[in-house]
Amino acid sequence: MADMREIPSLDQLEAELSRVRQKKRRRSVAVTIIFATVTLLAACVLAASLWLPILEVYGTSMEPTYQKGDHLVALRTEDWGCGDVIAFYHNNTVQIRRLIAGPGDLVEIDDRGIVSVNGTLLPEPYLTSAVPGQCDLEFPCQVPEGCWFVLGDNRSESIDSRSSVVGFVTRDRIIGRILFRLWPITETE
Repeated sequence: MADMREIPSLDQLEAELSRVRQKKRRRSVAVTIIFATVTLLAACVLAASLWLPILEVYGTSMEPTYQKGDHLVALRTEDWGCGDVIAFYHNNTVQIRRLIAGPGDLVEIDDRGIVSVNGTLLPEPYLTSAVPGQCDLEFPCQVPEGCWFVLGDNRSESIDSRSSVVGFVTRDRIIGRILFRLWPITETE
């Protein structure tokens, strides 16, 4: 008996060819989507590391503004000003403090912890209490050129520009300005 295989019709051949083409298109779309996703993730990681670093708060020096365990987003910029919370390097760690005064400013902190900059009382609504804290600096003091004076919001616990341990912060040590709290999500800052 002869092997009688059925020869496919032209319609069957066209349907099979269409199925194979669709399979190739789906595979091509899937590869494109995967490539675009990987590229987007790489761009996000690059942006985060270069321009928007994410930092974790480890201490209590910025309470009540930022708590231990908060994750913050900083903007790598030189556009910061007095009152901004900045991140900076100190002894191979990242510190977060509030920028109080800039180059040439005259800073005075009295024995009750009240801060004046250039003879003007500094409004500090973020403080729960003003205390002198750890200080080995003589006041009034003038901030040197190219330096900034920083203080923690929790003055009794913060080691900052009042202490020679941290001292004045130079421009090359400043990472940037804190933009917002990423985690935990809260209603107020």
